[in-house]
Amino acid sequence: VRALVLEDDELMAELLQTIVVGLYPGASVCVTDRLADAEDHARRSRFDLFLVDWNLPDGSGLTLVRKVRLTDGKVPIVIVSARADRNSVLNAAHHGISGYITKPFDVETVHQRLRALLKPEAGEGTPAVGDWLAKSLSQGGLQLASDIDPAKVLALMAREDELSSA
Repeated sequence: VRALVLEDDELMAELLQTIVVGLYPGASVCVTDRLADAEDHARRSRFDLFLVDWNLPDGSGLTLVRKVRLTDGKVPIVIVSARADRNSVLNAAHHGISGYITKPFDVETVHQRLRALLKPEAGEGTPAVGDWLAKSLSQGGLQLASDIDPAKVLALMAREDELSSA
């Protein structure tokens, strides 16, 4: 699963990213806080899911919704906004969104909505740790919460049959 999160609140963006990765282990989540950057990412890459804030420093998240809908009418797009009034929800629905979640939200509610919109494909699941580590290392985006070199971890994992805890 490839997801794009467009959210200008850093903590909210991290929470949405965590929710997506928790629901779809191995998901690749692109997070940006600028409409222009999100439009650029959407132009250059294909995404399976968009989580879009409405009010952004450089425009409206509905602008991204309109642009994505010009080329893809099926990809799930969920607006995540503090706007909870009926007119806002109807306006967003008019642009072809797949869902609308108001802030503040309950994490379980977001899980349920995303699960309903984007079901895991058959055979998709949690990748093996070694596979995930190798893929993350090759993409250059791996940071471990320690001074341990990920390449050394992979080398040790490759020798697991030879090694013992002793």
